[in-house]
Formats: sequence, C-alpha cells, structure tokens
Amino acid sequence: MHPAASTAVVGVADNAGSHPVPTLTEVLTADPDQFATKYTDIATLNLVCALGLPKAGCIDFPKYLALLDAMAAAVRSQTERSWRLFKIKPAEFHHSENVFRVFTMEHVLRVQFGVKYDPLRSHLKPGMVNRPPPDSANIFIHGVLSEKRTGTCSSLPTFAIAVGRRLGYPLKLVRVPNHTLYRWDDESEKFNYQHTGAGGEIRTDDSYYEWPEKWDADMYALNERTKVWLHSMTLRQEVSKFLCNRAIMLRETGRYDEGFQTLDAAERFDPVNPACADIRFNILERTGQSALLPPVAASMQAFSAGSMHEPVEAWYASTAGRS
Repeated sequence: MHPAASTAVVGVADNAGSHPVPTLTEVLTADPDQFATKYTDIATLNLVCALGLPKAGCIDFPKYLALLDAMAAAVRSQTERSWRLFKIKPAEFHHSENVFRVFTMEHVLRVQFGVKYDPLRSHLKPGMVNRPPPDSANIFIHGVLSEKRTGTCSSLPTFAIAVGRRLGYPLKLVRVPNHTLYRWDDESEKFNYQHTGAGGEIRTDDSYYEWPEKWDADMYALNERTKVWLHSMTLRQEVSKFLCNRAIMLRETGRYDEGFQTLDAAERFDPVNPACADIRFNILERTGQSALLPPVAASMQAFSAGSMHEPVEAWYASTAGRS
C-alpha cells in the first residue's frame, strides 16, 4: 500500500493551493530538468499549454486550482464517510483499498461535480468528414473545470490525476494507441483505470493490446524502441504530451511557426516522443515543405489525429466499456 494511503483516508496536502504557475514562455524555452524540479502540478502544466488556443481565453488559474483543491477535499470527506462500504463489499473493489479510493474519487467527481464525457463528441469516429472544428476545451482540462464540466479521453485522465495527486495518490498518465488512461502505480500495487460511459472500470495492460486499436508488428516495434505506450509517464513526458496537443491545435489554426516552436520544446522534454516527428512532418506537408523531412519509420498518426483534427484518443469514449 502506498505510504500516503496507509490509513483509511488520504488528506489534502497542506500546500495544495500553492502550486507555482509557469509562463508559456518558460515551458517553451526552459531546461527540462530544471523546469521539472520547480513545476510539478499536472493541472498547471496542462492549463499553461492551452494558453492562447481556440476556446482557451477564459483560463482562470486561481479559480481552477482552488476548484481542484475543493474537489480533492470533497473526495476525502466522501471516502471517510463511505469507508465501511469497502469493509462490507471488498470484492466489488478487487479487494483493494486503493481501487476503492479511486472509484470513490471518480464517483464524487461524476455525481457531486457533474463531470462527464462531452456528449457532443461521443458520436465521432476516426475518418469522419465534416467534423466540428478543433476545440482546446476538448483536449485540455479547462473544459472539465469550466461550467460545462465536460472532457474527453484526452483531458479526463489528466484531470483525475490532478485531483488524486492532491490526495497523495500515486497516479500516472498512460498512453496506448489512440487513447489515454491513468493508473495507480507505486511499489506495491499497479492498476489501470478506464473511463467508460457508465463511469469507469479496472482494465489489465493486456486488454489495451486489442483496444481501442489492435496492435500490429510496427506498434510493438515502436513501443519497444520508445517505451511510449503502457508505461507510466514521467513529468517530462507529460509536458511533452501536452505540448504536442498544443502543436496539433496550432497546426489546425494555421499557426505553423508557433507549432514548430512548440514541437521543439516537446522534443526537449521527451526526445523519443514519436508524436513530435509525426506532427512536424504533417505541418511540412501542409506548407509544401515535406521534402525537408523524410517520413519517420513507423510514425503513428494516432498521436496527431490521423493528421487531421484533434487527437484520435478523443473519439473513443463512446465505445469504452463496450468493446
């Protein structure tokens, strides 16, 4: 059991409301190692990477960070009140106190705060034409923290991690082809939490070799080389992912020079992130400069929406739990 979770309830950290917020310029230019020692809150890092994007003009850091602290406090309170449920029905929680903690957290976020998957995105599928224009609120967590309280598979796991880490939970962001999830990961226990239409469930690593996309030989080879899928992400990798999502939005709005700058930063944070080369090549294609960069072997378009719109991972929540 995680040391912070050794008792029935994990308390909100004393410094939960004191997370420093970097500027976007710092994210784009800082030395990754120095940056990672100063800025550690996944919520602030995600929100900063959304600044200046379409539908991101109303990001209020003090308001949103205070809301995350309040949500964490509500989760702690509900966990205290309902702990006897685990004692009565441990099998419903895989005989794991930590699974119970995560299920309780997700229940509070869904029921008390109204967090849900964006219903306007639930019908989307890869390859569809006439899709709605890209919207940063579907990719970054300000969509979940706004009055709408909606997100996608790109934002909901990050949002849940932001709440859980305020409780001391060792939650990690995890990527698989076309999808993002999160896991509890410490020295004594590891399990994956998958958002579904009905709430969520625990899934094994093996299940993601088949869903949401069946892995082929190139995918296995790419993962062996980069360790990009089914591995708990470091803070540097989290920042790289958020920057790649930013680059996708910049690409879709024709802000190509900013996109290249953002990809340069993403590669500094995670040099083996295959999304960087894929998005960069696509921008060069759009600007007639593709000859300047040869296609990357086994480049996976899942990271850049099939070179079209928002990350493909945002299209799978409607099928989660029914595959």
